[in-house]
Amino acid sequence: MKVKIMPKTLQGRRALFFFFLFVTSGAASTLVSSITDNKIEYPNPLNSPLLGTLIYLTFVLAFITFFYTAKALLKYKDQTVLLYLLAVISGWFSFTGLIFFGSLILMILGFTL
Repeated sequence: MKVKIMPKTLQGRRALFFFFLFVTSGAASTLVSSITDNKIEYPNPLNSPLLGTLIYLTFVLAFITFFYTAKALLKYKDQTVLLYLLAVISGWFSFTGLIFFGSLILMILGFTL
C-alpha cells in the first residue's frame, strides 16, 4: 500500500491553502501581540482592533480549513496523511474558537455562567 502525503483533490488543496492562511494569521497575531508588549486586557482583545481582528480571523480560518478537510476526506475520499493531520489541528482550533465565540456572545447578551 502506497502512502500518499499531499492531497490530490481540489478540496484537499483548498484545505491546505486555508491552513497556510490560518498559520500565517496566527503568526501575525503573535507578532502584533509582542509588538504591543502584551499590554492588552487578557479576556478582551477588542481593545486593540488589529489584534482582535487577527485573532477572530485565525479561528474563522481554522473552521474553514476544517470544513474543506472534512469535505475532502468524507465526500471525495482523499485519504492522505496531510489531510488527517489538518483535520486534527483545525478541528481542535475550530472547537476552541467555537467555545470562545460562544462565551463571548453569551457575555454580550448578559448571561453569566
